[in-house]
Parts: sequence; C-alpha cells; structure tokens
Amino acid sequence: MGWIIHRIWSTDWFRHPQRELDKVETSIRRAMTPDASAPLPEPGPPSKKKPYERITLSESAEENPSVPYQLATFDIVRFSGKDAPQADDDTFLNWVLKVVEKESPVHVDETANRIATAAGSKRPGKRLRDRTREIAEQAHETGRLVFQDNFLWKAAHHEEGILIRERGSGVPNSLRNPDLIAAAEIATALLKVIKDNYSIEPKEAINEASRMFGFKRVGDNIRSRFGDVLQQLDRQGTIKTVNGFIEPTPSET
Repeated sequence: MGWIIHRIWSTDWFRHPQRELDKVETSIRRAMTPDASAPLPEPGPPSKKKPYERITLSESAEENPSVPYQLATFDIVRFSGKDAPQADDDTFLNWVLKVVEKESPVHVDETANRIATAAGSKRPGKRLRDRTREIAEQAHETGRLVFQDNFLWKAAHHEEGILIRERGSGVPNSLRNPDLIAAAEIATALLKVIKDNYSIEPKEAINEASRMFGFKRVGDNIRSRFGDVLQQLDRQGTIKTVNGFIEPTPSET
C-alpha cells in the first residue's frame, strides 16, 4: 500500500520531544513530495479550521527531576560504636530521629550505618542494628515516626510528596543498593517517566527511572526491584498495560 513508517524511540521522545516532533513534521512534508530528490514543499497557508493543539511535554521531562541525596551527619561523643547500643532509649531515639529528619524515607539498616559512623565505627554490629530496629518500633508506636516495610519516615513526610534522590558520588555504596530505596520513591520516579511519555515499554520505563537515581548501568537487581514496584502500581490500578506498553490510568493523568 506504499506506507512509509516513521519510528520514534520512547527514550528520544522522553529526552527531546520537540526535536522528535520536528522530525515527524519533516517526514510528513517529505512524504507529500513524490520525487524524493525534489526540495521539500513549504508549509501551506494556515487552515481556516481551528488547528490541532500541539501536545508537548513539560520542560522538566528533558531534565533530571531528582535532587542530590543528603546524608545525616552528626557526632556521638559519649559512646563508641561498640558501646552505642547501651545508650538509654531517649538518647538512642534522638540519634534515630536525626537520621530520619534528614534522610526520610531511610532504610532501618542505613539508619544503623549512620549511627555507627557518628560513633566512629566503619559499620554497625548486630547489636547496634537490633537496637536501631527496637527503637524504631517503639517510636512508631508512640507516633514519633513511621516505620513501615523496613523504612523509617518522618510522620509528616509520610503524607507529603516524595523527592527522587540521586545516589551519585559522595554517598555510601550501600545507598546504591536498590533494595534500600523505598518503594514509594521508586514509584514516584516510574510514574514521572510514564506520565511524561504517556505510553512506554516497561524496560524503557525502568531504564529512564533508574537514571534519576544516578544509576549508569541497569543490572538485574535494579531491574528486579523496579519491576516489582511496577507490578505494585499495576495491582493498585495506578497504571495499566496496553499491547505491551504501560500507561497511566485516567485518574493519574
């Protein structure tokens, strides 16, 4: 039938929507010219009909919307890393809250890492990790913070918008473990990608979302963790799959 197919890759549309749209217009005008060697026809006079509104992505779609990860830093003077678990409940809770205030949502093991660092240790021992979890559970019961799925949140932050934080240079290697990123933060990045593209293949959505966190390479661990979050979004009805592509549901657009 003489069809001419013009392909747009989702990643190119995500990064450079205007450039790709210009290519589409050029391809349309070229298709209107029987002789491919002839110059492209100039755009015709404006139609009397109301023109279609051009849909463009927001400027933020071509930018990385993430912010640098901010680490909680403080010093523990009275206790060493080995002695820190012996601190009284109020003292230990104060340390936990310092980490949560700066890094919410933060994994409970990362909270223990930060306390160990503040006490002069390279890594926390089992007693320190167990003590951190114990205090987190107590603080959750009293409403000082939210402890859910191994992540600690500021009580107010749990209901607020979630930032996508880039794990680039200058952060501990443990923060680049996708299992230590809250599912809600991953979901925020994935939804950003899906809404900006409107329709995208799952693999490409994961690739684009992972870049927001500063991941240069998407390994199996990232693909598995982000894929699990995609499945959660689908079960919640936040996204839907149409012919192998994922789209936001009408309530999310």
